[in-house]
Amino acid sequence: MPERALSSAVASGSKRKHVNLSIRDKVNLIKKLESGTAVAKLCEEYGLGKSTIYDIKRQKKNLFEFFADLDTPMTMGARKIIRHAKNDDYDRVMIEWVRQRRSEGVPLSGPLLTEQAKIFHRSMNLTTDSSYTPRWITKFKKRHDIRQLKICGFRALADAEAAEDFVNEFVNLVEAEKLSPEQIYTADEIGLFWRYVPRTTLATTGEKDPTGVKDSKERITILGCGNTAGSHKTKLFMIGKSAKPRAFKNVKVFPVIYRSNKRAWMTQQLMNEWVRKPFCF
Repeated sequence: MPERALSSAVASGSKRKHVNLSIRDKVNLIKKLESGTAVAKLCEEYGLGKSTIYDIKRQKKNLFEFFADLDTPMTMGARKIIRHAKNDDYDRVMIEWVRQRRSEGVPLSGPLLTEQAKIFHRSMNLTTDSSYTPRWITKFKKRHDIRQLKICGFRALADAEAAEDFVNEFVNLVEAEKLSPEQIYTADEIGLFWRYVPRTTLATTGEKDPTGVKDSKERITILGCGNTAGSHKTKLFMIGKSAKPRAFKNVKVFPVIYRSNKRAWMTQQLMNEWVRKPFCF
């Protein structure tokens, strides 16, 4: 907000809208200020007063140290408060242990963090409280931007190095053969558990905790394929367990190519058949 606008706001008795910047915005503001951007321009850009700009500048050391210590500083768009641990040395040991375990692909949970925290507490001869309640876990995760993620089993099995080599080979092949987007196809398969029940539920007041149910293994595999240009899509290739499902009775024309085996999985034989079906006319 320009100086003239600020003076007008004061003269009219109106209050400036309160702005609470994130840590990332504060760091960017300081960088702009040090690069020569005028204070008046920053006031206009961020909707702050001069005194607030200078207050943020005085916090430079703490802001930069906290921001640089984060695993993923660019995800800090929503974080607005610097949270410090009661014991910085202990906190650094804990987060370093978390980073090492995750680099090894070890799944982590709240109870596992709690047990490891107690081990470090004893080994470092700390005299502070060692209860490590769920509240402590919540604060620890907030300080280090730790999120709960669903584990993807297939991603861990992927060969990243082989995939990168294939990308280079593929690019060379496209250039050598002068292939167009209409000639390049991509295919992917997915397992659909069509009777799988949700893992959470809504409950009325006073209702007892719901009991778990056994997961259904009823599934089908679906393979889709289309060219890069988006001008041609093959029929979906569907694999089920039953060779002649009752739902298919009296159906003469199928919108998909249907095959079956005991596990409803893709096999080498089915893949070979699928390749010949849509492409080898």
